[in-house]
Amino acid sequence: MSTLGGIHRLAILAALFLLSACSAEAPPTPSDPRPPPSAEDRSAADGALDAFLEAMADPAVTYRAVGELRVEPDDGEGRAAISVTTRYDVSGHDAGHAHVSGHALEPPSVGGDFQVVVIDDTAHLYSSNQMATASVDAPASLRRPDALQILRADDLVLIGLTDDGHFEFDVLPWLGGDPLGEWADLGAVPGDHLPHTELDSHESRLLLDEAGVPRRLSTSWSFSVPGESDVVHGTIVDEFAGLGMFVTIASPENMPVVTSHDVVIGVDAERTIITEPWREIRPPDGETATVDVVLEWPDEPVMLGIEGAIGFIRSHGQDGRLNLDRIVSLDTDTVEAPVGEQTLVAYYRTCSGNCAILDEPADSCEVEADIEPGLRYRLTVDILNRDRATCTVDVTE
Repeated sequence: MSTLGGIHRLAILAALFLLSACSAEAPPTPSDPRPPPSAEDRSAADGALDAFLEAMADPAVTYRAVGELRVEPDDGEGRAAISVTTRYDVSGHDAGHAHVSGHALEPPSVGGDFQVVVIDDTAHLYSSNQMATASVDAPASLRRPDALQILRADDLVLIGLTDDGHFEFDVLPWLGGDPLGEWADLGAVPGDHLPHTELDSHESRLLLDEAGVPRRLSTSWSFSVPGESDVVHGTIVDEFAGLGMFVTIASPENMPVVTSHDVVIGVDAERTIITEPWREIRPPDGETATVDVVLEWPDEPVMLGIEGAIGFIRSHGQDGRLNLDRIVSLDTDTVEAPVGEQTLVAYYRTCSGNCAILDEPADSCEVEADIEPGLRYRLTVDILNRDRATCTVDVTE
C-alpha cells in the first residue's frame, strides 16, 4: 500500500496553525453573491431541481466526480498546506483514484497514489501498482463522492442564476465527512499523518444546469482538530461530468474492478487530446428484439490495436437518430436492440496507451435491418482484416 510517509502529525498541525494565524479572515465563499432570483428563474430552477432529484434517485445513475481539497492559505508558492485530489466514477457505489500530497515544514511535500472502491459499505484499497490490497468497513468519516444522492428538495435553497446560466443552490447539510481524517480511517495513511477534524462551519453551493445536471459542488470549510483551539480554513471543489456514463464496478475475489472509458473526440489548438466519458445508449423501455452478435475471424491473426481494442455495436433509425450504442465482446455477445428499420454498425475503438482512454471509432461494417419485436436475430461480423468486414443479419427464432 502506498502511504504518505515522512510528515508527522505535529509538523502538519504546526504548519496549519502557523499558516492560519497569517490569514484569520473568514474563509472564501465559493461564489459571488447573486441578485434575488426572478419568478421566471425560480420556475426554471424548480424544473431543474426536480430533474436533478429524479436522476439522483435512480439506483443506476452514473457520473464522474473530480475533486480537489485544499487547506489554506498556501505557502506563497501556490502550494496548499495540504492538497488532496480525487477522481471517482460513480455507479451506485464509490469508485476512483486519489492522489494525496501535503506541504508543511519538512520535508516540503509527500504524496501517494492509490485506488479506493466502496462496495456494499466495504472500502477496498490497493496501490497504483495493484500489488497490495486491504479491505475495511467504510468509515463514517468518508467523504463519499455519491453524497449528492442523499440530497432532498428541503436541503437546497435557490440563490440565483450565475453568469454562465447555471442555477446556484445553497446546500444546507454538510456533505464532506471528515476530509482529512478519512484517509487514516481508510488505512491509506498512518494514523499520525493526517489529523481528524471537527467541522466548525461551512458554506456549500451546488450548480445545476437547466436540465438539472450537476456541474459543481463548492464548499468553504472551517474546522478544528480535537484538543486544539485554532480554526483552520479549507475549500473543497467537486466538478461533475458524464451523467449517464458507462461504469461497471465488480468485486472479484482478489480486488475490486472499476471499468469506465474516456473516448477521444478531437484535439485543441495546442494539439492536446480532448476526451469525454463514453455513454452507453440502450433502447427506451418498450418493445425490443434480441440480437446475438458473432464475430468471425480469419485464420491469419488480425491486430486491431497495439494496446488492444474494444468492440461496439450501434444502431441508427431512419431519421438518423442514434438509438443503440453498446460495448460487445470481440467474440460473441448479446444485446437488446430497438425495433423497426435501422442501420446496424459494428465498430471498434483502439486503446490509447491503455483502455481507460479509447481512440476515435473505426467502423468495420454496417447492414440495413428491419427488426421486429420479440424475435431473435444473429448479426454476423465477418472480419476480413483490420479495415474491412462484412455484416449480415438473419432471424434465428
